[in-house]
Amino acid sequence: MKKLILGFIFALNLTLLTNGSAYAYFWQERAYVQGNGYQATATIWNRYPRPIVCSGSLTGYTWNGYNSYSFMNSNIIYPGQSRYLVVYSNYYQPFVNVVDYFTCGFMY
Repeated sequence: MKKLILGFIFALNLTLLTNGSAYAYFWQERAYVQGNGYQATATIWNRYPRPIVCSGSLTGYTWNGYNSYSFMNSNIIYPGQSRYLVVYSNYYQPFVNVVDYFTCGFMY
């Protein structure tokens, strides 16, 4: 009986440790996207009290099918700071659509 109780307590502690906040999880983060027909910028802010690690991309599509692509991979963003991505086009091929995608997770 003693082994059964100790085994249950060990399993409960192991479950609590693996499901706690010690292991980071990632989520899709919203970005502030702005621009005109020739330049687009996506800005991501860290509004949490802990550093986060973010990866993301920004793709701008022009009227004739050309796409401009920018990305960042595993950037550390400390509390209150931001990162941004920029894509450019020329005067004769303005953007008709811009798509962003960011995933972030706590650093620790």
